[in-house]
Amino acid sequence: MILECVDLDFNGKGVCKKEGFVYFIDNMLKGEIAEVKITKTNKSYGFGEVIKFKQRSPYRKNNFPLSYASLYHLDNQVQLDYQMGLTKETFKKISNLEIKVEEIITDNKPVYYRNKITLHVKKIGNKLKLGSFENKSHQLEVLDSHLLADEVINKGIEQLNKLFDKYALIDESLKKITLRSNKKDLMIIFTTTTEKWYEKELILSEIKAYSMYQNISEIESENLGGVSILLKGEAYLPLELLGLKFRLYPTGFFQTNYSVTELLYKRVLEEIKPITYLDAYAGAAIIGQIISKKAKQVFSVDINQDSINSANESIKLNNLKNVEAILGNVDDKINQLEVEGIIFDPPRSGLSKEIIDTIISKTFEQIIYISCNLRTLSRDLNLLLTKYKIRNIIPVKMFYQTTETETIVVLDKM
Repeated sequence: MILECVDLDFNGKGVCKKEGFVYFIDNMLKGEIAEVKITKTNKSYGFGEVIKFKQRSPYRKNNFPLSYASLYHLDNQVQLDYQMGLTKETFKKISNLEIKVEEIITDNKPVYYRNKITLHVKKIGNKLKLGSFENKSHQLEVLDSHLLADEVINKGIEQLNKLFDKYALIDESLKKITLRSNKKDLMIIFTTTTEKWYEKELILSEIKAYSMYQNISEIESENLGGVSILLKGEAYLPLELLGLKFRLYPTGFFQTNYSVTELLYKRVLEEIKPITYLDAYAGAAIIGQIISKKAKQVFSVDINQDSINSANESIKLNNLKNVEAILGNVDDKINQLEVEGIIFDPPRSGLSKEIIDTIISKTFEQIIYISCNLRTLSRDLNLLLTKYKIRNIIPVKMFYQTTETETIVVLDKM
């Protein structure tokens, strides 16, 4: 079948239309024509893959996307246009909003930017190998380096590969290895299914890092479980951001692009008023501490005790008197705390119905919503716009070479 690609979908697949059918084709870009093999069909749509190109896009820069970089084949500037268009289209489709968005925030660094990656470990033949899974499969692609990871992490991958080549490691309780950096130091977290890990001492004797942990998780889909054991080195990575100091522990949340995160937080800080804020889903209260430069008072709420402990350490380190870290559920604390503004950076699932109801029933002067999921963001805004109006929408290109998005929305009371 010959198909022409008319657009890219949410996952970076080429969208093709023929005889009332929509086809989503891997590795096709807008304007390309190709002979295609259809691999699966439903009532009104199907999926396929390219056999041979008849016409290629002038914006194609590589032959194929990568397993961890689904837009690697698309021109970097066009990736920005894609995210801008996707933002407008999603708001229109879900919320029926014709919106104006600000210029996209980015540092124009398309590779070697991630400060955290997770690699999979799998037995191939008679020994363990390190790499990433190919899309929608458990087929391991062995990696010598990672195109998106920063220099510190790639040096860590190089160390690990030398180890895996030198020894025939066989203990399959080791499932994943997470590497984190602060641009200078490296933390390595070895995720195992059990505490007993027979090759632990061998690995510790060969690998050098600022901090090394064993993390225990029996759930295959989890990168990191709830139990982390310090094996060697320091307990945390020191981190500095916009003049403040933080401590990054193995399961602590921090955005995976250091430079663009600074730009994002600077832009958020521009919107902050001299009022009292709830910093919801706060993690280690990094946003809360940054906005405290302009806010009257900040209450940073998170349900994770380790995150709150980390927040209290950095609040003390930064000598901040107007930030309080609180352990608890945001659904409860939003009703208990007297605040005039809220800043949300929720999980991909977005805001709960209880939180939406509270925001609508009360009147907050300002809401800042930072989201990594355009669909749940649009869904939530559709409900909030009965009481609030959008002042600014700012897309953020946090992750070049991928379809992942980050968006800041500023809402004022009507």
